[in-house]
Amino acid sequence: PLKGQALEKGFHNVKVSFYGVIKEGVCVAQDTSGNWLSLGIESYFQLSGQQKDEQQGLSDYPSEFIGTEKLPVMIILPDDASITTLDSGLKVAAYLAEQTANEKAVQLVRESEVKKIIGDVIVIGAQFEFQTPFMKDMVKKAELPEEQDALILSRHVLTDKKQRVQALFVTAQSPEEIGKRLAVLTTDELMKQLSGQQMVIQTIPEIIQDQVRQKVPMKKFGMPNITLDHFEPASEQFFYYAPAVQPDGTAILELHLKRSETIVPLADRENDEALIESDVELTILINDVPHSVDMRALTDAEKGVYTVQVPIDAKQINEDRLVSLQFTSSGLQKKNPCVATDQNRWIYIADDSFFTFPKGTDTDAFTLAKFPSPFIDINNETLVILPDEQSVADHQLLSLYRAMQVSGEAPQWKLTLSKDLAEEDIKNQHLVFLGGLDAHSLLQDKSSDLTVIYESDVPDLASLGFLQEAVEQFSWIQPNPWNGKLAMIVFDRLNQSKPYMDKEIFEFLKSTNELATAAVKMNNEQIYTNASQLEASSAKEAEKQSVDKESAFSIWWIVGFVGLIIFTITVIFFVLRLQKRKES
Repeated sequence: PLKGQALEKGFHNVKVSFYGVIKEGVCVAQDTSGNWLSLGIESYFQLSGQQKDEQQGLSDYPSEFIGTEKLPVMIILPDDASITTLDSGLKVAAYLAEQTANEKAVQLVRESEVKKIIGDVIVIGAQFEFQTPFMKDMVKKAELPEEQDALILSRHVLTDKKQRVQALFVTAQSPEEIGKRLAVLTTDELMKQLSGQQMVIQTIPEIIQDQVRQKVPMKKFGMPNITLDHFEPASEQFFYYAPAVQPDGTAILELHLKRSETIVPLADRENDEALIESDVELTILINDVPHSVDMRALTDAEKGVYTVQVPIDAKQINEDRLVSLQFTSSGLQKKNPCVATDQNRWIYIADDSFFTFPKGTDTDAFTLAKFPSPFIDINNETLVILPDEQSVADHQLLSLYRAMQVSGEAPQWKLTLSKDLAEEDIKNQHLVFLGGLDAHSLLQDKSSDLTVIYESDVPDLASLGFLQEAVEQFSWIQPNPWNGKLAMIVFDRLNQSKPYMDKEIFEFLKSTNELATAAVKMNNEQIYTNASQLEASSAKEAEKQSVDKESAFSIWWIVGFVGLIIFTITVIFFVLRLQKRKES
């Protein structure tokens, strides 16, 4: 019989262990490959008394709407969704997509594409925006309240013959009312407070974010609670794309640990004669670099939980921003068969352990290695600017929004059209342009300040070291031309049949550590940067400065030497003149 947490909804791990004596005798080694226990595949769980659909409510978000590859969750938007509604749908889709490693678990669709609902759905949009008969009927059956200046969240069960799926309606009287309060679906602190079947939300509390460090829970690595023992002394590997860390910064891994009573503290070793020579060590491998924790040396437990902070050099993070994490242990098992090994020594690592990464403070030099960190700014909004004439597919925008997710934070993004902006609107924002000079008149006005030079709306990529004829897509990062303290990134293309950006470009940007300002994707699918050219230019500039310094030093040396000669002649002249006066 299963009780307590084992009955909670969600994913569960099952571990079967055997403790006992395989063969009796004096000093018989029990831990050998010849000892085994087989667990038959015909074993099974018998589930009964499951929670009824009527009992499920808003508190089941987001776990109920993560989706799988076979049964993805569909986020349904109106065909003619406003920019604000599209922005809201993208933010919710990006948040949910980041909760799973399966890229197909979340789908963003328009209402006319919905012919049949086969999995759980989230409907996002103002009620008047939906126009297809299918969606109008669904909204009507939901009997949603009509409240002014409020966001409506409502859970429902949709039935179609024998099929029953879960639905969440996210709606309001206007798209702007949804956008103002969307944080309840993308911020952990607010989601935990959702309850009941339906909520009418009018006010949103201010979320105070740490302006110095970014916190990444171990759950973001896909790590559950882990127990290491002599049966399983090592965990599997976990991965996460980390933000760029300042070169002189330090990331910190804070671990919340428990240990078995049989791991005797150092101060009590005299009471542990049988195991006195056996130290117990927890090793944390971060990008294959080991960091050690002496389990016997831990003190000051709070309710049996020890807190350990492990500093991580920024170089380890920046060299490979796809951070790998693994835990291994030693000393949990005695190899001496004459000493009992069934003391069940273990180390428990809680999944509420977390990384903290220092946030960047310097904005003097924006590079692609920092992406997307400059655009994750709690003090300044980021505008994602769409071209007026060219359409950008929803799935491409979703790839962008997913790429800009860092540390589970909800950045201040805003989707907008280029024609709706004036220079005054973009002076105090970070900017993400989809399209180049031919798509944005704003960029045309600042063409002389751009990293990429355009001639008749055609970019000159050869000057950056790229073979122009082989380039299909490109991007660059630089200071905002209207405000040099903020950042701007532009995604553009040479091949008009290609999108402005795609998933491969974002994966490269999130993992690269090259100090480059521009990147191109070639027609052979390879991605290159101008890092080597920048390095050569920097070396050449340093050499030029050195030569100039030496030349300046030589000139001043000559000037000084000539001055010394003049001074000496002058002194001799006055001395001789003084002597003549004395003689006369």
